[in-house]
Amino acid sequence: MMKRKRFWMISILVVIVAAVAGYAYYANNTAVAADESEMEVQTAVARLGEIVVSATGAGAVIPATEIELSFTTGGVLEDLLVTVGRN
Repeated sequence: MMKRKRFWMISILVVIVAAVAGYAYYANNTAVAADESEMEVQTAVARLGEIVVSATGAGAVIPATEIELSFTTGGVLEDLLVTVGRN
């Protein structure tokens, strides 16, 4: 008698879980479809021309690391073989 009661309890629990999962799946899919149908589409006419973009800003450049250099001999720098912007 106890085995039969246990079987029915588990069966009812499985049906309830399946119903909740089915409802969640259905609700999720209908919400996505409703969002897609209400999406507004904006169009524009393409034309040839130049794109001018400028940006300005102010601030300070802070290096990620800093190294102090010291040399055993002194002297004057004669040539600097690096240009601005070169790595």
